[in-house]
Amino acid sequence: MAQCALSPDGTLLATAGWSGLCKLWQVPLCTERQTYRGHTDRAVSIAFHPDATRRLDASCANLASGSADGTINLWSLDSEQPLRTLQGHSHRVCRVAYHPSGRFLGSASFDTTWRLWDVERGDELLLQEGHSHEVYAIDFQEDGALVATG
Repeated sequence: MAQCALSPDGTLLATAGWSGLCKLWQVPLCTERQTYRGHTDRAVSIAFHPDATRRLDASCANLASGSADGTINLWSLDSEQPLRTLQGHSHRVCRVAYHPSGRFLGSASFDTTWRLWDVERGDELLLQEGHSHEVYAIDFQEDGALVATG
């Protein structure tokens, strides 16, 4: 397993695996609820939408995952196929993070860039260059005003 994330209400655990599969587990019993198929290489990052398992409908993009195949997949809670695949990075996507509003998603990559995506439309809104090496991390300030990458 590459990374895991707990849902905002604490009832689900999402895992990203080196097999390329992402899985959803029911907490606290750790029973498998869903297997997500869509990456062609290792899934290395996974994140829940800030409103997942609370106000967001299960059929919407409740999860995002990043992969060594350079793609980001958006997932619902009720289908094993991605709702949308975001493409733009030329190398491994190391980390994905939802903006606190849930409307945007940030991604960090081995291609030395980070990107900002519109989750609803699937559009790349910003391509940020400037790192001299791989970008391993991305996260948003709690109010969404700032983003940090490393």
